[in-house]
Amino acid sequence: DNAPGNTTAADDDDEDDENRGTCQDREARRLKARKWMNKPVETLRLSWLMSRYRSYAEELHEFQEGLAQRFPDFDFNWTALETTKKAHKHLRPLARTPAHLRAMVTNPKKFTGLKARIEARSRFEETDQEAHAAPAVKAPVRDALIALHDLADALQDTLEAAAAAGALGAPPPPRPVDRVHWRDLSVDRFFRQYSNRSVPVVITGLNLSTTPWDVEFFARTCANRTVDVVARNLSSTRWGGLTHAATVTVREFVDTYRTNASRAGWYVHDWSLPRSCPEVFGEPPFREWSVPKYFAGDYFQRVAFNSYQHAWPSLFIGANGTESALHIDSGGTNFWLHLLSGKKEWRFYPRRDLVFLYPQMLSSHFEVDVFRSSELEHPLFKYAEEYHAIQEPGDLIFIPGGNPHAVRNLEDIHGMSMNFVDPSNYWLYLLTQVQGESYRAFELFTTEEFRQGLKTTQETVTLGQWKSTDWHQETLDLACPTCPD
Repeated sequence: DNAPGNTTAADDDDEDDENRGTCQDREARRLKARKWMNKPVETLRLSWLMSRYRSYAEELHEFQEGLAQRFPDFDFNWTALETTKKAHKHLRPLARTPAHLRAMVTNPKKFTGLKARIEARSRFEETDQEAHAAPAVKAPVRDALIALHDLADALQDTLEAAAAAGALGAPPPPRPVDRVHWRDLSVDRFFRQYSNRSVPVVITGLNLSTTPWDVEFFARTCANRTVDVVARNLSSTRWGGLTHAATVTVREFVDTYRTNASRAGWYVHDWSLPRSCPEVFGEPPFREWSVPKYFAGDYFQRVAFNSYQHAWPSLFIGANGTESALHIDSGGTNFWLHLLSGKKEWRFYPRRDLVFLYPQMLSSHFEVDVFRSSELEHPLFKYAEEYHAIQEPGDLIFIPGGNPHAVRNLEDIHGMSMNFVDPSNYWLYLLTQVQGESYRAFELFTTEEFRQGLKTTQETVTLGQWKSTDWHQETLDLACPTCPD
């Protein structure tokens, strides 16, 4: 018999085979990502090369910033990240990090320069780039992109070698997410202790509707409205590992998802109620549901004509066992979910630890499956600081912007959610807009008329009050440009 901890020659052979398999899988992924490099340069589009280069550079800058926070003495040669951007004047990143962007926007001279660069890049993007892109122009950009491919691979290899040698120290232990009753949590404390420090929290004891919002309430009120349901696909590289499963009415879904085995994996995921079933909020002045005071300062409500102003709250309904793979909410937005029934398990990781989660470059997918991955497959995963929480009915969980997270349902669940921007993630949101070339959104949120800050005296408000708030008339005394620290 082989006692735990003891190995035989056969065991060693098996482990070598597994290691070889893991290495072979990684090498196959790397070769697949490099297939385009075998094509003649004249067949490659300049716009495609530049877009991929910028995405690689943005992710590598995030890795660099995160590693500087976790391991200030980590020795790695980042030179290619700076030298390759010289291959074309429009490869230079407009902003590298939220702090870098803030330094430019808050300095009038630098802000003017940034806007000039945005205008120049926009003009360049609007031209027929290919008509003027001779191979002599494309070749340096292609070589710059190849150099960043090499840099990303070298970074992973260097980190794994450091981990194997014990140079990264002991992995951080998992941390439970704080649980705080809403009566003990002021707006000021929530902002300073949690959201502004990018720390998740569970807020307990909340009741946000005047009548019970059970699953049958939604089935009855939204009966014939159709919803695109999704399902977790373990082989999918899509956001959250979720793929479209079917389009059904809300009534049909509610009547079958707990009893029909073929539909047990279906999930109503982030279904916008204001857009799809506004009847749930009742008649004007919409007093049926209220926005918690911690999130009533949402910046999306202060800018007209943005696509997110009337997107939330949204609905989630899923059976026991449904889940979302590791993902990051778009736009650097903060997120909260108020659970109305069932039980959910959450795992969160700080944005600074992205590199330890094996993000797949140029996609929203992570190679790590936090509920299934082994140390053999992903030896860096254990160095990502993990927060974990079990969410019960009535609990509201807050997830800071930019934080990778995964969730699985331990019982049949339903709940309400919202994404939002406030001072805690304002600069991260703006960075995502600049990097995603959403310059109109960036402009709307940086005009002199846009009011920043929160109210320490903010109370929970009904949907009608929230939507009718005149933010130019509010006294903002927390996290505004002229507020004391």
